Amino acid sequence: MIYIIPGLGKKKYDFPKHVKYLYLSIDDVFNLPKLPKDSVLIGFSVGAVIAYLVSLKSPVKKLILCSPSPIIVKYKKPKGEIYVLSGDKEMPQMKKYAQKLAKKLGGSFIKTDSHHKLTNVYIKTILGIASS
Repeated sequence: MIYIIPGLGKKKYDFPKHVKYLYLSIDDVFNLPKLPKDSVLIGFSVGAVIAYLVSLKSPVKKLILCSPSPIIVKYKKPKGEIYVLSGDKEMPQMKKYAQKLAKKLGGSFIKTDSHHKLTNVYIKTILGIASS
């Protein structure tokens, strides 16, 4: 199963129909039941921060952090495969943060041809990683 935690302002119709959506606040993370271990968890922007926190409590097969907001201060490596994506048209600080985060978490860094938005190119990249 693929789960996605969107960033602020994203609507569920922005994503393919076979993806399950989690609309969570930071407080909800601590009461979330464990996800199946073979799950793929995707977070975008602020949703990437929440996805990271969820993955520490509930290990998943793949964790995909897209255009993560730079507010994670204490790093702990989650279990499973880790991918950090950044749009190559994002602000330079955001791209640098995403690269550093991938390195600190022992994950792969991938650039997409996008701004800080879930464009079709971004979604295609995410789904390619999720299904591989």
